[in-house]
Amino acid sequence: MPWILRTKLSVTSDAAIAGHMAAQSSETKNATLNLINDQVPGLVSDAIASDTTVADAAALAASAAVDEELDTSPRIPRIQGLAGMVLAEVDLNGVLSRGIRTDGTQVIPAAEIGGGVTRNEALADLSWVPAMDSQGRLPELVLDRGGRVPQWVLDAWSSRMGSGPSAPLDIVIVAGQSNATKRSSLPVTTRENDSRVWESTDGTAMYLSSGVPWLGSGFGRGYAKNTGRGVLLVHAASGSSGFSSSSISPAPSGYHYSAAGTWDSALVADPINLYEIMITRALAALALVGTGGRIVGVLWSQGEEDRSAALADPTWYKTKLDALIAETRSDLGIADLPFIIGSLTPENVRTAGGGGPVVDSLLEDTPRRVVRTSYVPGPAGLVETGGDGIHWAPQGQEIRGHMMAGAGLDQAVMNVVAAAPLPPQNLRVTRSGTAVVIKWDSPPARVTSFIIETSTNSGSSWSPVTLAGPVVHKHSLTVTASTPLWVRGSAVNEVGTSFLTEEIHS
Repeated sequence: MPWILRTKLSVTSDAAIAGHMAAQSSETKNATLNLINDQVPGLVSDAIASDTTVADAAALAASAAVDEELDTSPRIPRIQGLAGMVLAEVDLNGVLSRGIRTDGTQVIPAAEIGGGVTRNEALADLSWVPAMDSQGRLPELVLDRGGRVPQWVLDAWSSRMGSGPSAPLDIVIVAGQSNATKRSSLPVTTRENDSRVWESTDGTAMYLSSGVPWLGSGFGRGYAKNTGRGVLLVHAASGSSGFSSSSISPAPSGYHYSAAGTWDSALVADPINLYEIMITRALAALALVGTGGRIVGVLWSQGEEDRSAALADPTWYKTKLDALIAETRSDLGIADLPFIIGSLTPENVRTAGGGGPVVDSLLEDTPRRVVRTSYVPGPAGLVETGGDGIHWAPQGQEIRGHMMAGAGLDQAVMNVVAAAPLPPQNLRVTRSGTAVVIKWDSPPARVTSFIIETSTNSGSSWSPVTLAGPVVHKHSLTVTASTPLWVRGSAVNEVGTSFLTEEIHS
């Protein structure tokens, strides 16, 4: 440092300035202050500029001060990788929350929470989704229709922290086409989650079932209530799928094209063979639940896609369905696995021309053809408003799910060749003019035919009609409007004949 700077600095110390100024007049003091203010800063700057060591030290100190401020102050965002953005929103830590690119597209980063992976989940259950990733998966940061973090997210976090179902789960496969999926949903969460009812999309991970009603949730709640056991619902249904459909384009001879794939296990060339997918998911779910887990049933809701093919050849459809049941039991190693067969909607049967009634009649006849199966007619008047009558509304789905978990499961489990059957249940008669319609429900037992007897002379004599192959639950006849009618019924199987029902008088 030059000598003159050291001299000037020494004479401008606080003590020197004070002593020097005390001995001077006011005018002299002002002149001295002006000299200091005008000359010293420039002298210091010149000295630093002329001394490389001092300049480097000052620059290093300034850089360190800036780095410290960047690291410690939340008011200075550290924004990186925003090239091509015309607008960027960042949080106090400089993390991108939302951005608009120069081409007008929007960027919303998907959050990763606690090391968790993103997942596929039905958007119908959600009210807010930040963004999907390049594979169409959702982040675990979403909100349900009630404005809350969905239970499946909480359960995923809980599972990674070492918690999950408190006991081994029973597994139920939900298979078929759109009426066995979550395609219909209410715009709100209607029920609290039941800690005993779980779902799995592909069998490799599970999440607690939400409060959105669908076929599986209705069954799951009913099953948990009736048995006291937890249940895992494995999704294996796909809309617009059937035994006659194929994702191969052009479709092979005897099939029609559908991007959903095929339920025909014999069509191994189809890359979307839904039967093989179902078996894979079921076995994966069995490994997922671990020791004590078991597969206890299959819900089957299908047939709409095969109406035309079944109308052309009814034998073809029932052969395919019966083969699917037999193959599933064989491939899963459960010879007596219950199959609960759901009906088409009554509205679909009425409006689908010839195909709907044919398919539904074959579904209804399944318990006669195959043991350990049952048929559950769905409720009327509960289809989607404004729809084509093919799909149940969410309320109808949940109700039929409960029906399958109750009488449907009981009838499937008890459909075995072991004893004479029970008589028809809930026998009822309606009359309109000369038209008479007799209806009844299946008993929890194996039945190969029903015998309905009528009398028009107060029961002095009876006219029996045997209804078998296919089994139905309705019989119509014509009787003069003024004639009294008595009705009774019984059931038959390989072992014997049931007792008669009580007589109904109309």
